[in-house]
Amino acid sequence: MIQDGTSFAMHNALQTVFPRCFKVVKPTAAGLHTTLDLLCDAPMTVILIPDTANEQAFLLEPEALDRCPC
Repeated sequence: MIQDGTSFAMHNALQTVFPRCFKVVKPTAAGLHTTLDLLCDAPMTVILIPDTANEQAFLLEPEALDRCPC
């Protein structure tokens, strides 16, 4: 299992839904967080959240990482 996250800028019309922490370049951004099962070569979870949200609240519990759906 591997967990990864990234944030990316979005169109300014979405600023109320996806506010950004650092507004110098672009005021709108989203965070894309995924959990991948490398043995099955498949995503387990994919979550799109506002860049201002705490990403740790969306991580899987450690016990869930032991279960492989393959």
